[in-house]
Amino acid sequence: MKIVLFEHPRCDSDAHYQDVANAPLHSCLMSGYVASVLQQDGYDVTLYNAYLAGDDFDTALQRLCRIPCDLLGVHAVYFWEHTPKLFDMLAAFKAARPDSTVVLYGIFPTSWWKYLHGQHTYIDGIVLGEPELTFRDIVRFRSTGKRFADADIPGVAIRRNGRPVITGLRPVIDQLDALPFPMRQSTLLRAIGGSVLGSRGCTMSCSFCCINPFYGIRRWRGRRPAAIAEEIRTLLPLLETRYIYFLDADVFGPRSQRTVRAIQLAEVLGELHLKFGLEARPTDIDRHIVASLVDAGLQDVFLGIESGSAASLRRMRKPGVPTSSLTAIRLLREYGVRVTPGFIMFEPDGVLEDVCENLMFLEKAQLLENLEVTAHVLYHREIFLGCMPNFSRYETDGRFYARDTLGYEGWPRYVDPRVAFLADVMSQVCRHVLRMMDSPNSLLWRHGSNRAVAARVNRYLVEFFKECYDRLRRNEIPLTIQSQALWQEAARNDISRLCYEENSTAHTC
Repeated sequence: MKIVLFEHPRCDSDAHYQDVANAPLHSCLMSGYVASVLQQDGYDVTLYNAYLAGDDFDTALQRLCRIPCDLLGVHAVYFWEHTPKLFDMLAAFKAARPDSTVVLYGIFPTSWWKYLHGQHTYIDGIVLGEPELTFRDIVRFRSTGKRFADADIPGVAIRRNGRPVITGLRPVIDQLDALPFPMRQSTLLRAIGGSVLGSRGCTMSCSFCCINPFYGIRRWRGRRPAAIAEEIRTLLPLLETRYIYFLDADVFGPRSQRTVRAIQLAEVLGELHLKFGLEARPTDIDRHIVASLVDAGLQDVFLGIESGSAASLRRMRKPGVPTSSLTAIRLLREYGVRVTPGFIMFEPDGVLEDVCENLMFLEKAQLLENLEVTAHVLYHREIFLGCMPNFSRYETDGRFYARDTLGYEGWPRYVDPRVAFLADVMSQVCRHVLRMMDSPNSLLWRHGSNRAVAARVNRYLVEFFKECYDRLRRNEIPLTIQSQALWQEAARNDISRLCYEENSTAHTC
């Protein structure tokens, strides 16, 4: 039996350029884990990563139609307005290969299984939650030659008698160390470097996070530090640099275990003589933990700050207060750790005072001094996807003025139209800068930018934000689409001048 696991192409979004809320980092290992479990059972598995190969959908379809494939497993990732392209391609594949079984897995299909089954009848099954053991059972059942519609496998949504049904729930995997290490591909290692997943789940329940809804339970499960170290040892010979990134949403686990877990990780990582990075919350950070991890090689932290407004943090169900975030940032910097902030500048229930508190926080934290960071934190807004708790609440309350063609992303009404105006303006302006930073022909190109030019544009973005905010606060800006367009055009023109004129002066509307 021939099994193909498919990482499909993903197109850049105009409206969500460089937004990464559509899928958490750990999802990049999902297909690798499924592949390794199937290989352990002796099955013939091909992992085709069209995304990293740079293949478009036409090329991917041609390749899939040439590969022997009895069962196609698709890690379906929501990629904003272009997501329907995936289902157009899968429909064409099923038409060309009607005897192949098509099964989806991942965060997006887990939360949207009923819609996807209802709209796309060629989908034979959708794995709900953790895919490894469920997918293995699907392959075993498929090997019997029985009709897939007759399957009674826990953790799968299928079509039965013309309607989508769940065949039963599957508990999460308690012993994560029982899973084999995920299959690695050289293309993945070159693209993202060495990465490991040392735990699953999260002890928190932030309104914008899809982690616990995906697993179906609010529960943290950690691997043994010794097992994590063993996986890293197998990875290091394949890497160009001795650097590992932890993909965990909650690397340290429950508060009662946090310090002990951190020290245990530091002990095993220190023996490997490498550098590493991880994600953390400000409430995870204390001097003892930081000192131990830095001694073991900690180099950078993605810090989930989210807001400088205490009111916004409460609405997001995010633990901690802004002062604890400032303390964490200063402590990490004291030890030479590079901090990348996770930050949501705009949320629909926020008012201008919340935005002001966010701006003051970013300045106090010295997070507006690097263009790469500034261009992100000055525009990020809370996103609402069907896999997130905030989506259900806003849908129930009738807060969405529109949704995407799949119904999966909701666009909410803001309680303060001035905040919505500023969010729309900064979204366009900052994305314009980020696109310039991705262009080798731009003076802002991230891999070879003119530092003086980048510094000028960075200062401009901050001052432009303040100017727009102040005039909105004084009710001096008409809240119209035409006014938004004028502010956006003025900023783009100013940024162009700043890139080519040494002493140019910024102009606002």
